[in-house]
Amino acid sequence: MRYIVSYDIVSTKKRCEVIEILQANRFVRIQKSVFISQKNTKNIEKIINKINLILDRKKDNIFYMAICDEDFDKSYFLGKDFSVCNTVETERYLFI
Repeated sequence: MRYIVSYDIVSTKKRCEVIEILQANRFVRIQKSVFISQKNTKNIEKIINKINLILDRKKDNIFYMAICDEDFDKSYFLGKDFSVCNTVETERYLFI
C-alpha cells in the first residue's frame, strides 16, 4: 500500500513544515504539492495527525489517498523526472 498526499496550504511556513514531515517519513515529491509514499508506509495515522495539527482548517486543505500496489503498477508518470529514491522502477515511466 502506498499513499498519495496532495495539499493546498496558504502559509509558506506551514507548507514547509508539512513538506519536512512528509520527507522525514520517506514520501517523495512528484509534483509541487503532491507526494507519494514509499511502499508499505508505517504509521500513516500518526503522520496524518501530525500534519492535521499544523493546518488552518479555514484556509488549508490536504488530501490523502491510499493506493494498492496493483493499482499503482497500472499508473504512469509522464514529464519531468522526480527523485524516485527506490519508489518506482524508473524504466517503466517516461521522463522528459
